[in-house]
Amino acid sequence: MKSTIWLIAAAQTLLWDALYYLFPAMLLQWEEHYSRSRAELTLALGLAVVVSAMFAPLAGLVCLAMTLLLEQQQNPAPCCPEEYA
Repeated sequence: MKSTIWLIAAAQTLLWDALYYLFPAMLLQWEEHYSRSRAELTLALGLAVVVSAMFAPLAGLVCLAMTLLLEQQQNPAPCCPEEYA
């Protein structure tokens, strides 16, 4: 499971790096293609980052709940404790 977490962390880091460097490189082309101002495009990226930051804790909780659910399915608890058997 730890290797999966490291893979997800590495992928997320690489994707954020790509977004960080791709955005200014493509900004002039997007201005022409979408007929939007640089301010509008930059605002859109800023809002996307803020929304992503707002929902990151929720996404983390969902991932944690899914992980716990999968672990519980793989190692189910006995139906009754041994002390009552």
